[in-house]
Amino acid sequence: MDFLSNIFQNITPGKSKNIHLKEAGTLPNFISNDDKYKISSLTLSGEINGTDLRLLRDMAGYNYLGVHTNGTLHELDMTDVRIVKGGDSYVQMHVSSYYVEADDEIPERIFRKCYALKKVKLPKSIKVIQPHAFERCKNLRTIEIPEGVERLGARSFRLCESLKSIKFPSTLKDIEGEAFEDIYGLSKIISLAKEPPKLSFDTFFNDDYDNIKLSVPQGSSQKYKRGHYWAKFKKMQEA
Repeated sequence: MDFLSNIFQNITPGKSKNIHLKEAGTLPNFISNDDKYKISSLTLSGEINGTDLRLLRDMAGYNYLGVHTNGTLHELDMTDVRIVKGGDSYVQMHVSSYYVEADDEIPERIFRKCYALKKVKLPKSIKVIQPHAFERCKNLRTIEIPEGVERLGARSFRLCESLKSIKFPSTLKDIEGEAFEDIYGLSKIISLAKEPPKLSFDTFFNDDYDNIKLSVPQGSSQKYKRGHYWAKFKKMQEA
């Protein structure tokens, strides 16, 4: 029995998989079409590009053509992944095709409407999360934004209605418009940034400013209270 056949026979519905890619674009060599909808938990390491991300979207319930799938990928750990430019388009909308055009970024619309996702650990190498990246991931409950991320794009987590809490890294500088719009269940925000990240007036539009608990670094609360739009949060405390 060859190596790949052994991998495929050992994939069962709901089973966790751990895959290291030595070369970007090779994830389809490790996950067959018959098995891609049977994996609920996946840990990846190595380099990935648009070809790999196209498959991950399919496994997470919404393929690159915008069609719902039977994907059951609930947990995705990409901590030790590096996203590199290149590969196939990962989204096609009308006449537009989306490609990974920069290294070390979560690209635009990459997991938009991937309803199967519940928990995601992002690569520790990323610096930016581009617009619409996780928009309408309605079952996403946990997202870990790593140290080093400086910007969250517009609508990046809009309508992630199951998201209860979010933790911002100390490196975060800018959270663009509507990034967390319409997340009515959001109850806790932890910001590790001593200097308040820049917000737009609608970054948290329609969220419950009166009841969301905002935790900020020691000695930073006055800066947040003077910062544009952070002052809307009534339950602010230092930690």
